[in-house]
Amino acid sequence: MRYLLGLFVALALGVMGCSETSGTGGTAGDGGSAGVGGAGGEDGEGGTGGTRGQVFPCTEQGIRDAIAEGGGPHTFACDGPTTVEVESTIGLGGEVILDGGGNLTVDGKLSHAVFEVGDGSVELRNFVITRATNGGGIMNRGTLLLTDSTVSGNQEDGIINLINDFPDPDSPIVGVLTLANTTVSGNGSAGILNWGTATISNSTVSNNLGQNTTDPPFNGGIVSYGTVTVVSSTFSGNGGGDVVGRADGVVTTSSSLGDGGCEVDANSVINSNGYNIESPGNTCGFDHADDQSGVTVEQLNLQPLADNGGRTQTHALGPGSVAIDLIDEEACVDAEGAPLTTDQRGVERPQADRCDVGAFELEWVVSDCTGFEEGRPCALGADEGECFEDACLPIKCEGLEDGTVCYRPAFMGGWAGVCAGGVCMQAWLERSEQQKNP
Repeated sequence: MRYLLGLFVALALGVMGCSETSGTGGTAGDGGSAGVGGAGGEDGEGGTGGTRGQVFPCTEQGIRDAIAEGGGPHTFACDGPTTVEVESTIGLGGEVILDGGGNLTVDGKLSHAVFEVGDGSVELRNFVITRATNGGGIMNRGTLLLTDSTVSGNQEDGIINLINDFPDPDSPIVGVLTLANTTVSGNGSAGILNWGTATISNSTVSNNLGQNTTDPPFNGGIVSYGTVTVVSSTFSGNGGGDVVGRADGVVTTSSSLGDGGCEVDANSVINSNGYNIESPGNTCGFDHADDQSGVTVEQLNLQPLADNGGRTQTHALGPGSVAIDLIDEEACVDAEGAPLTTDQRGVERPQADRCDVGAFELEWVVSDCTGFEEGRPCALGADEGECFEDACLPIKCEGLEDGTVCYRPAFMGGWAGVCAGGVCMQAWLERSEQQKNP
């Protein structure tokens, strides 16, 4: 009996050790496993892993407590969309993941920066960061991953990515910033001011006002003194230009579009890896065979910043835009070369066999175009068409019989015709209409 009682107590202690949810991992039972979040040591010693995700109050103190806890991802008990005005800049460091759930707006009250990232690795998801001053909405000196978020309406810069001993150019520590599926818009000076290393993917940088008066001014969508990689992103309406390279800054861009031009110092460089579009000028030096410069506003047909679905606002591509279905599927990749399977909103890429340029992928309709605007991409089985008078018409005549009704895309004139010898011909349609109605 005494043996059975001792065995029961030992098993109970072992279960208590296994139920610990703290990331430091509770003390394991004799010879047992550590608590969740920490690896078990020999002879039953507990582990020391990071904390598991917890739910914190939707308040400034809740945010600060989540950061102090470390680990994550930590979420917040917001009762719907909530704005939290913070009394002072919130510092982040160590290793922590915070998720605002798409409900949490953090407001700097136009008196200070909102977040400042020091040494460590930080991830922020699903936040809105606004009304900061005396710096940016976010100042980063560590490693920051910002996803599915909006940085908007800050008095000066949206995001400042610094070297750790700014402005010492020989600082050994460089801020590393990664943006994905994020919109940076409506900030007073630069959208992103970069001295470190930044990667911008599937994101929108738009309507940053460019009101800085320093010499040279920190105005533009991206102003970079460091290294920036841009992939599948959209730039529009930025005061000072979409991309501004200063000092020895290097910007490498692919599969992206902009309508505000570029400005580079003598020692700064903009490199193209292809499938970039500049409208309406030719200032970025895009020289890859797949690039397009001098595209007219009408040909680009970029729509205003708006809620087009997803967590963040985006610029939609209008019907017939030259940015639609331009990128070979094998070239539709992220900054690491992995397939890019969605756009900024989470819409599947590609919709057919080619991806669109920029952060927005225009969704195709099926063959019934009723109610859709002229020029909207549509699917004819595995083939591509465009909508015209409620019908999905082919835009390519290869392999189709002469007389098949076809459509020339809007950027090529936007008219319906008929196939003749593998080519869509407007004159044939006009002649056939004349024969029907002499």
